[in-house]
Amino acid sequence: MNLIQGSGGAWYALYTRPRSEKKAAATLSARGITVYCPIQKVRKRWHDRYKIVEEPVFRSYVFVRIRPEERSAVLSDNNIITFVLHCGKPAVIQDREMEGVRTFLETYQDWELRVETNDRVRIDEGPFADYTGIIVRKTKKKASIRLELLNAYLVAEFNDTQYSKV
Repeated sequence: MNLIQGSGGAWYALYTRPRSEKKAAATLSARGITVYCPIQKVRKRWHDRYKIVEEPVFRSYVFVRIRPEERSAVLSDNNIITFVLHCGKPAVIQDREMEGVRTFLETYQDWELRVETNDRVRIDEGPFADYTGIIVRKTKKKASIRLELLNAYLVAEFNDTQYSKV
């Protein structure tokens, strides 16, 4: 799926009601709105067994590609709370960032979502080449890097040769 091809307009992030991401994505999509709600498979333990379930990658968020005049129509969905704001206006997400998230999720299977801060680096290879981020944890084989989008970061395994200090 190429996210850049869509109905025109720009990408925006929307806050959803808790545990309503998939429902919001389905209702918006049914109304003809280009929507992206990345899903991950997670192994959950019940008292008597394990089960694989699908969960949203970004809890309480969905992404839509709309024109500015469509913003009020998106907010009419009961599962949507509001737009993610920057300086009091709905924050526009660049096509490159959305495509980077999609590519990352297709490329890396073993990752986690985190929220923290520390050291600045540039990723030298892979789907996020030339992005800058913040290292929050480093071991011999793994570096946790917060990318400069949506104040969240994705954790993946990066060798020392795959990034460099800025």
